[in-house]
Amino acid sequence: MRDFKQSVTKNVSGLSYSVQGVQRGVGGAVTGISRIFSRNGILVGAILTRLSAVSMGVHSAVRDASLLEANVIQIDNLMGESADGFETWAREVGASFGYSERTAMSAGAIYANLMSTFSTSAEETKNKTEALMKATAIISSRTGRTMEDTLERIHSGLLGNTEAIEDLGMST
Repeated sequence: MRDFKQSVTKNVSGLSYSVQGVQRGVGGAVTGISRIFSRNGILVGAILTRLSAVSMGVHSAVRDASLLEANVIQIDNLMGESADGFETWAREVGASFGYSERTAMSAGAIYANLMSTFSTSAEETKNKTEALMKATAIISSRTGRTMEDTLERIHSGLLGNTEAIEDLGMST
């Protein structure tokens, strides 16, 4: 897990630096193109739209990588030595339940944060987190809701919002 965390941190840092360069380049290109083609508003608008889309896509990728890094760190802190076992579970078993790596780590961080308040050990936090993630995947597939929506409703229900759980067809 630590190697994974170091790898993610290293890649996110490098990616962030690269994105800044791309954004500066896009900004300069937009300014230059605007000056050259200022008479033809339609062409400039189309070019600016394309350049903005590229910039937004790069920004989104950096944001996703940063969130993944934060989730990995939180899981590491909450699960301690059990974090490596959870990462393996998320990658292998989680994928069979339909979790992407990003979604598995996000769900793991959310559920582990909640479960750690009830658990007596890091291993118990890991086991309860995995059980909740399995339940989330099953409920999601049965109700036709997205994994993220189901996760949010279960999380809210565990925090006391019974309506969120009832929307999933479960009673409290």
